Amino acid sequence: MDHKLPRERQIKKLFRRIEESTASLISVSSSPLALCDFCQRLRFQPLREGQHYRHGKPDEVTIRAQSGCPLCTLIAENFDLGPSNIPIRLSGIRKKLSPQEKASLVEEGDIEALGVLNGYDRELENPFAHKLALYTNHDDIAAPFIKRRPPIQDFASESTYRLIKSWLDTCILHHPGCSNSSVISKLPTRVVDVGLPGTRQDPTLFTPPQGYKDSYIALSYCWGNAGSRFVLTKEMADLPRLRFPFDSLPRTLQDAVTITRKLGFRFLWIDALCIIQEGDQGADFLRESATMSAVYGNAALTIAAAGASNVNEGIFRNINTEPDRAAQIPYDLPDGNTGIAFVTFEPVDQGDSRINEPLNTRGWTFQERILSRRVVLFYKDQLSWDCTSTLINSNGPLNPHIRYNQDSPGRYSDYVVSRALTNNSGKTRLKEDSDYWRNLVEFYSRRQLTDTSDKLKAISGLAQLIKSETNDSYLAGLWLSDLRNQLFWHTRDPKEKRQEEYRAPTWSWASVDGQIRFWSQGSINYILGDGYNEPTAIVDYQPDTDEFGIVLRGRLSFKGHLCPFNLELFEERQLTLYEFEKSPSFYGLFFDTSSDKEEFFLKKAKHAHFFFHPEQQAVRRTSELYEVTLAMVLKKVDGTYRRVGIYMKRDGGTLFAPRWAKWLDEWVDVSPETITIE
Repeated sequence: MDHKLPRERQIKKLFRRIEESTASLISVSSSPLALCDFCQRLRFQPLREGQHYRHGKPDEVTIRAQSGCPLCTLIAENFDLGPSNIPIRLSGIRKKLSPQEKASLVEEGDIEALGVLNGYDRELENPFAHKLALYTNHDDIAAPFIKRRPPIQDFASESTYRLIKSWLDTCILHHPGCSNSSVISKLPTRVVDVGLPGTRQDPTLFTPPQGYKDSYIALSYCWGNAGSRFVLTKEMADLPRLRFPFDSLPRTLQDAVTITRKLGFRFLWIDALCIIQEGDQGADFLRESATMSAVYGNAALTIAAAGASNVNEGIFRNINTEPDRAAQIPYDLPDGNTGIAFVTFEPVDQGDSRINEPLNTRGWTFQERILSRRVVLFYKDQLSWDCTSTLINSNGPLNPHIRYNQDSPGRYSDYVVSRALTNNSGKTRLKEDSDYWRNLVEFYSRRQLTDTSDKLKAISGLAQLIKSETNDSYLAGLWLSDLRNQLFWHTRDPKEKRQEEYRAPTWSWASVDGQIRFWSQGSINYILGDGYNEPTAIVDYQPDTDEFGIVLRGRLSFKGHLCPFNLELFEERQLTLYEFEKSPSFYGLFFDTSSDKEEFFLKKAKHAHFFFHPEQQAVRRTSELYEVTLAMVLKKVDGTYRRVGIYMKRDGGTLFAPRWAKWLDEWVDVSPETITIE
């Protein structure tokens, strides 16, 4: 392809590749099971006017279900029918989206669900919690009114490709928030050339000349165990023309090549084949991993193999073979015509299953999803489309009340838009971005890494994105402008110990494994006040890398009150060691690892641990029995200190407060000093 073509001609050429007809999208057959008399009399116009349809008493619904009525069967099997003497009522539910909804470009449609109310129900805060979803075929006259479509039966079918193309076409041409993102961009250092559309040649490795621009697709997937590795080596990368035999590729990579060709693209970026993984002591990996923000951010589309736990499982391995149990009913339209609707049960917690899909549990794929402008996700049971403007499933617009997208805080660009719409707090740009970063870390820390030394590398692309917007200083996973808040984190599920291989100083969340939580900014501000002395930090990195590279050492200089912890003081306060050791978090003490906890409670460790409170109102007391306390728990090692935990307690009148009241006074009385924490 001629990279010197004007941008307009390149885009037209791309659209000629992906041009398609959506006339034969996924459909289901119209061979209904017999409805009972009650269900046949159901009409939607009264529901549009806010009326309820009395569907009979619970015993009647059960009998009609046993007689084979498909709609009554759905109701009887999936809902509490309530008191036997009160009729079941059906209501119409429309999708209503607030201006801040992510799916704001999805128009409010006609009735898209039936609410099922029993005798216990009055006004439901969330009507979608008791509902039957409606969908119809794309060619039915009800299609303009019912936005949802039938579930996909075969992910590798031509109708699937047509659906993805229609999403991509709509996004590029009609989404205001997406159309400004060019589909033509500078190619990464290496890409896989899958060949021109319609060809069957083996993919080859392509190293574009400097400045070469074109459109490309990126792949996000799980590698799996080491035995399934198919990777680029230094020796392979040095070949003048490297060919990847299609039949030798792992199945997920084969499927990605096929999808790329079917969508009309020529270039595909796959980390295993485009980054040297062996033979150069990690130099290329270190260099290329620092470019992930551009690689995924510039891709015209990212394919996410969400349902595959390893590279051999494939994207197309799961075909939806479950029989469709939807009930077919007449759907009377506002203009007097009648279409066909299919009714199916959709649990309100279905979004939770998405969180547990293999791709959503891995560390590296976290930033790949957030950095990508457009993502098509191949889940185990359906497709999803996620772009800046909308989030949609293959069967139609998402139910806004279902808990989707709880595996990340969303794209940074979405956050910026949301902030502009809703921010009335007067926060500065830096403070807003710091809030977003803390949220990112909390989500990211839930995920797993095969190589735990990648803890900071696997999120460096997101850090670079924040850096480009704020020009803040990045310090081993923390930001200088928000250091006072980001230093006070704790682990919700402490692991046995820190990794032996150094990856971050102990004051950084990146030094431990497990889920991270930050204390609320409001609580920290209340405790520390405005006169707080900001700490200073110095981080040393591996030569020839920047602040997003490998951390060699980090030192935090902090001024505050340092008070040794004495277990005997506990016993004097009549709080048994067993009582405290059994549940230290109940008393506000959170250890970074389980080994830190064990060492803390050993008698031989007496006087080895310290509570360190930042200078300026380390303890605030509003009454004799009310303390608000914040401290790092430190261990002294070779003249410096290392963090082993965090202590924060806001307590009023519990057994804990009076027993430590004297010691809390001693903390404030200790003269402040500047210490170094590593």
